[in-house]
Amino acid sequence: MRGFLAAALALLCSASGALAEKVMDRIEINATADAVWAAIGDFCGIQNWHPAVASCEVESDGKARIRTVILKDGGKLVEKEINRNNLGRAYSYKGVETPLPVEHYAATIKVLPIGKTKVNVLWMSAFKPIGPGAAAEKSVSDLYVAGLKGLKAKIETPAR
Repeated sequence: MRGFLAAALALLCSASGALAEKVMDRIEINATADAVWAAIGDFCGIQNWHPAVASCEVESDGKARIRTVILKDGGKLVEKEINRNNLGRAYSYKGVETPLPVEHYAATIKVLPIGKTKVNVLWMSAFKPIGPGAAAEKSVSDLYVAGLKGLKAKIETPAR
């Protein structure tokens, strides 16, 4: 598990270059690791739990899967999956197109069990900011925090 995180961080940093800014957010969720992975493991599953996402479509270029995420504010994210570890419950992707003030963006989302019915979900990235680094970090972190809170609410709220 630590090995995957170290490799993911190395991948993120190398993908983003020497001037990389980094963001890492996490949330604790009361659920099994399998239940949380079932929600986030689908590369387009983000449309079911992130409150800013209006829709998601995934296609393949023959080598990798590419998702197009349309945000409720009209923004568009195009992201290419670059690594997947279903057993380790994690995947990494890089940004192809984003409305965020970043370039050379690469991210990983991972489920870390901390008990039989409790997990941490980590969402981390590295990127080169366009403009002030603090503003880019805030934009990315705000997106992650909203998504992680949406994921927690979806998983921990019983279906009616």
